[in-house]
Amino acid sequence: MPFDIDAFLSKIKDLLKEKKSIIVAVSEGIKLPDGRYVCELSGGGDYVDAFGHKQLQGTATYLANFLAAECGCKTRAVELSTLQRSASHMASRVDINEAFMVIQGGGAAVKAADEGDSGKMVVIDRVSDDPTQYYEDGRQINDEIMAQIMEAITKMEGITGKKFGDKENPLLVSVRSGARASMPGMMDTILNLGLNEEVVETLSQASGNPRLGLGLLGRRFIQMYSDVVMEVGKKYFEELIDKMKAGERCNTGRRPEC
Repeated sequence: MPFDIDAFLSKIKDLLKEKKSIIVAVSEGIKLPDGRYVCELSGGGDYVDAFGHKQLQGTATYLANFLAAECGCKTRAVELSTLQRSASHMASRVDINEAFMVIQGGGAAVKAADEGDSGKMVVIDRVSDDPTQYYEDGRQINDEIMAQIMEAITKMEGITGKKFGDKENPLLVSVRSGARASMPGMMDTILNLGLNEEVVETLSQASGNPRLGLGLLGRRFIQMYSDVVMEVGKKYFEELIDKMKAGERCNTGRRPEC
């Protein structure tokens, strides 16, 4: 989609009427309707590498100066360096997954280079847009992705001898946002997916401790899901739990269990 600089300016002016400060994230690769890169308006993008690719820079600086002149407001452009863009906390789920995808390919590249076979490059052939498909489908998981999820669940059931959603022998799983190993900047893990009220009752009866199932459901699954997915802070749950503990202490005279 071409970048409409007039629409951009109008949007910024509207936001400035409502907010004291605005942060705009912009890609160096955005283009104008005539096909030019925005950075070319400031003279950036003149250098072309050996592969014929333009080296883009200066988009943020140009837009910051443009807004300062048009809106009369203070602006500042911050362009991330290569090191900053490569930092693990800046990596998206797609970046991390694709990094693991090329582990074997990268090994093949090193082997080829060691044997003197040069002039080749390891590439990723992306055949799916699954990372954004959820939003393109109106925040619905399509049948293809759901089939992959169910296939993975069936595989886990075979390995563990448990069944997902079964109240007698439930399979509880943890869900992480991306890579097989946790990394800085990644979404927190959601624990005990597969719990429901029936499973909680079974666990409580089997253990003889009703607090066990309720703790797993409330303090582990519901609280973490609400925080990570729904963006409802953990502090709200902790405040309610503290009030309930205080009430129990007053009624029974003993310290409530966690």
